[in-house]
Amino acid sequence: MADKGDKLVLPECVVPHLYELHLTPNFNDFTFSGFVDISIRVLQPTKTIILHSIDLVLQSADIVSEQSAVSIEYYTPEQVAIINFKDELQPSDSNNKVLSIRFTGILNDKLNGFYRSSYQADGEQRYIATTQFAATDARRSFPCFDEPALKAIFRINLTVQSNHIALSNMQEKSITEHSENSTKTYLFEDTPVMSTYLVAFCVGEFDYVESKTKQGIRVRVYQVPGKKKDGETGDFALQIAVDSLSYFIEYFDIPYPLTKCDHVGIPDFAFGAMENWGLITYRESTILALKNTPVRRKQRIANVSQHSWETKSPTHLFPQWNVWIDYINNEAMELDCLANSHPVEVKVHSSSEIFEIFDTISYEKGSLIIRMLENRFGEQFRLGLSQYLKKHSYGNTTTEDLWQSISEVTGNQCQRLHEQLHQEIWLSAIEIQKKLSQRQFRLSGEEQPDDPIWNCFVQIETNNGSFNFLLDQKVKTFCIPEFQWMKPNFGQSGYFRIEYDSEMIKSLIPSIKSLSLPATDRLGILSDTFEMCRAGIAPISMFMDLVSGFINETESAIWDSIVSKLGQLYDLSLGSNYFEKFKTFLLQLYKPIATKVGFLPPKDSSEESSGQALLRERIHITLGQLGDLHVMIQSRTYFNEFRDALNKLQSDIKHYVLQTTVLHGNEVDQQCVIEEYRKSNVSADKNLYLRSLSSTTKPDLIKKALDFSLSSDVRSQDTYIGWAAIPTSAQPLVWDYFVSNFDSIKKVFGESRLIIRLISSSLPKRANATQIQFYQKFFSEHIIPVADRSTKQSLEDMENNERFFNSFNNVLGNWLNSNEK
Repeated sequence: MADKGDKLVLPECVVPHLYELHLTPNFNDFTFSGFVDISIRVLQPTKTIILHSIDLVLQSADIVSEQSAVSIEYYTPEQVAIINFKDELQPSDSNNKVLSIRFTGILNDKLNGFYRSSYQADGEQRYIATTQFAATDARRSFPCFDEPALKAIFRINLTVQSNHIALSNMQEKSITEHSENSTKTYLFEDTPVMSTYLVAFCVGEFDYVESKTKQGIRVRVYQVPGKKKDGETGDFALQIAVDSLSYFIEYFDIPYPLTKCDHVGIPDFAFGAMENWGLITYRESTILALKNTPVRRKQRIANVSQHSWETKSPTHLFPQWNVWIDYINNEAMELDCLANSHPVEVKVHSSSEIFEIFDTISYEKGSLIIRMLENRFGEQFRLGLSQYLKKHSYGNTTTEDLWQSISEVTGNQCQRLHEQLHQEIWLSAIEIQKKLSQRQFRLSGEEQPDDPIWNCFVQIETNNGSFNFLLDQKVKTFCIPEFQWMKPNFGQSGYFRIEYDSEMIKSLIPSIKSLSLPATDRLGILSDTFEMCRAGIAPISMFMDLVSGFINETESAIWDSIVSKLGQLYDLSLGSNYFEKFKTFLLQLYKPIATKVGFLPPKDSSEESSGQALLRERIHITLGQLGDLHVMIQSRTYFNEFRDALNKLQSDIKHYVLQTTVLHGNEVDQQCVIEEYRKSNVSADKNLYLRSLSSTTKPDLIKKALDFSLSSDVRSQDTYIGWAAIPTSAQPLVWDYFVSNFDSIKKVFGESRLIIRLISSSLPKRANATQIQFYQKFFSEHIIPVADRSTKQSLEDMENNERFFNSFNNVLGNWLNSNEK
């Protein structure tokens, strides 16, 4: 391997031009066989070709019409095969040599590479074969030069059973029947030049729905058989996919280069979705919907169904959803104030590190940056993106190329932003008195004398007008006319926090109560104030006073945030002398809202907004967790009525009815939900049942839930759903279970990012220094490379939460005493 800028890459003596790949999956023994002819260009004299291969057996390798390999070696740490030839290969200006390799592999059940996925149809278990190659798993399917920069053309051939169909990135060019062995071979059109991680194919039985964009591009949503019978279809996702593709063709002013775009729901899938070119694959629960699917899930489907584009499309298609407000609660800002955060651009040195950085910072911070830049530069930003895509189609680019294109349209002010936003851990806190001042925002509250200075575009709204300022110094004087109230970062598009003081909060309360301040800004004030409390900059009493100002709030996303933040305080306060008093405060805060929205939705769903439906669900789930008697009785009543047919329970109330009943119920109630899980074939319902059966604090039922989550009844992709649903008060039991079953858990999840969620669900919310050292010692002795950074973030968060609890403990108790009703 070559050491290129402290990063291991393949030697540069050979590069690929065209892969002609032939694969034949065997569903009897879950293996596949194949051969690949790679047209290569030799750049430097060499007797050795090194390419990526893992979990494959390379049976032979030849330079066609020239020579065969004298040996094939494997270097597992770097996941490569080393093919040695007797005669030296000479450089050429053309792609005149063909490296032909025959190989076999396993259709694994690890959700990566070329793998198998099972489902039930007509009472029997069936299988499909599918792929997940990002970020570095094409090498598990065929030997290849598995680096994003080594782009090539792919000509895919798949030989499958006669009752199966095959899908790939491109449309099929021909299908050849083989009657002698009841198989057929699909030959697909050549792909454009692209990276190996975007190659995809699926084999099996599928149903589909189809439509076309207004530009005439065919769009299909595929699903395995039996789903339509259960009421799950891709109709809603198809609508989103068609409209999104049409919208973004116009937005970027670039024709879609393929003739089709397929979307496939996969029963076993590790991620939410994967944007393979022309064949986008999904977890079933993120693409299939019932006719009565709740609004929250439809929003999720809408965001994921246009996965190969930025998440702006649902705003365009469903303006009533007000999706921009969800960006205010973006998790990236919470992570970017940790010492164990990372820039968007990160140098990696191994495959496991690549998986590690495909995280919240990479995805969600990226979306926040796009929103900030579009808000700042508007049409110029769109033109810059379009120019970049047109200029670099099918080529290799760097981040600098993107920013160069944007800067050419917007001006050089973008260049420094590029360095800040992508190459630095960047989250600024801006204080506004008579001057604007900035410093790096750290949750630890620590200040450093060498804090960097960033360019922050600060938009300020007052009762007397709007004002824009560029804060490009540590401290900068600003002048605006006299005002009664002031809202900095108006619209919440800036990637920074605002340090509100008590006087600013007081002046904004009337606009919050009257709802005259936009919802994004109401939520921004709430979010920034809470984070300042977490960092020890503001007292928790200021946040509690602010929450009291939201008595007239109607926006579900804001109540989501209030419930979430007060829930954090509630979890951290477990065992405190004011805990019961805090519970009483929360019940008094939420019960009027529950009364307003009702336990049941109106019979005519058109009589309420999507926001009210979301609010009903969140408030009743929370009241159930708090032990509200009315919610407990109502939930028990409906549970008992539908005990033998929970699938017929109204979908809008199912979540809080089941979760509340199991939380306050017994083993018989939990077993009832387990049996319903086993009977259901609806992916979203199964997830709901798994969350519900895990919502218990009883030790024996917790163990039963954890055992069930790791059983063959539950797909490995879904195990974490049950773990995350176990209440905070039961966290020590989850940790003990994780430790006791570590070896078997690591065997199943150790190479997957799914283990990150199991770890975070096992750790407590807060811990002192001695306890932190205990957890650090455990993970140093039980190394999980793919989870290293996220585990450090979790431990740091626990440490910060302990500091936060110590800072608010007495203050919150005093506030509750002073505001007792």
